[in-house]
Amino acid sequence: MTAGEQSPGVSTGEVYRGFIEAVNRKDLEAAGRFVHAARYRENCVGFTRGFVDWEQAKESVRQVWKGLPDLRVELAQVLADGDAALAHGTVRGTATGRLYGAPATKRPGRQRSDHRAGSASRRAQPDAPALRQGTGPGRA
Repeated sequence: MTAGEQSPGVSTGEVYRGFIEAVNRKDLEAAGRFVHAARYRENCVGFTRGFVDWEQAKESVRQVWKGLPDLRVELAQVLADGDAALAHGTVRGTATGRLYGAPATKRPGRQRSDHRAGSASRRAQPDAPALRQGTGPGRA
């Protein structure tokens, strides 16, 4: 959903932050209020093949939560122009369950992450191998 469709005076950056905050709370119903479900397309990592719709993306994030139940996206910077947003931040999580076929490491990991969102919001994608293995830049 674009900022204009969301509410007058609300920027695309605010829409994207709201979406990420809802995902961080594991509230996909609330996250869904920030997307235009009919236009939503995402190239999910790991549990889907190619671009998927909102329903398939929700199932993918539920699978990620099974492996990284404390997954959290921290947005350091969000730039928005019109109905597009670019965000930079950090994705953190502890691999306590199987993820992408790999066993749990029970080690925390963090990874820098860049996100792009258009008129249909997209969720953040961690560097799955880095989080799964508890490796990557700035390992916790």
